[in-house]
Amino acid sequence: GNQAEPALEFFSRAVELDPQQPEFSHWQGVAFWASGNPELERQSYHRSIEGDSGYLPSLVYLGHNYLESGNYTEALYHYQRALQQDPRISEALYNSALAYQKLNNVSREKQMFRQYLNSFRTGKWAYRAVEHLHQRGDYSFRSYRLGRRSVILNMEVLLDSDSPKYENEVTRLAQSVREMHGHELHMVFFNDREKTAARAAALDLRRQLNKRLGPEYTSLIRISWFDATETIVLDDDINKQLSPSLLIFTKPIDLDNRRNST
Repeated sequence: GNQAEPALEFFSRAVELDPQQPEFSHWQGVAFWASGNPELERQSYHRSIEGDSGYLPSLVYLGHNYLESGNYTEALYHYQRALQQDPRISEALYNSALAYQKLNNVSREKQMFRQYLNSFRTGKWAYRAVEHLHQRGDYSFRSYRLGRRSVILNMEVLLDSDSPKYENEVTRLAQSVREMHGHELHMVFFNDREKTAARAAALDLRRQLNKRLGPEYTSLIRISWFDATETIVLDDDINKQLSPSLLIFTKPIDLDNRRNST
């Protein structure tokens, strides 16, 4: 209730009464954080995991505390301890990537952002994770505006029908297509080394979408392919060339000039 000092008084009393209860020490630490005392906050979390070495909330919050204090190595240590127990803790995944970024470990930074996006695709942190990857020249995940909504897709998976994650990624795209009322979907495949591969990937993805969506969507899914690279213009007017690549966009349906599907 935004009353850190009274809360701290009660949590500290709880710790005195039962110092072996990790939850009490943890919330005491949270109250110290809200009171602007990071050192005592950290001590409370350590006391919590002394009583229960696997207490996840305190492991994660210790990571937060060390990250905010600039001790990125210790932050990573505690985040990794938490992720060993639960590999899908969103804050630990995302903040681990930030810690690696601060340590200039680009490969691990990208790995953690990609691991985050494998599990979390919605919300502002997901879109920021995509931006971080793009800043590092990694376009394995991209966000697209499909109708009135945006969706984050794994491009590497959609371009590889042999991937064990292919079915799930197509299903994700199909759900977004189902929600793009009044629009037609365009998918443009690029492969500067093998045009036939681009064509095969385009046909396969459209076939998979049609299987999930039904015949009423057939005319709304349009594909094309080119033996060229996709050019992305970055903020500093430098061109980024991608191949193989997949560009996805939508257009409002022109009811007066409906075309047959390619």
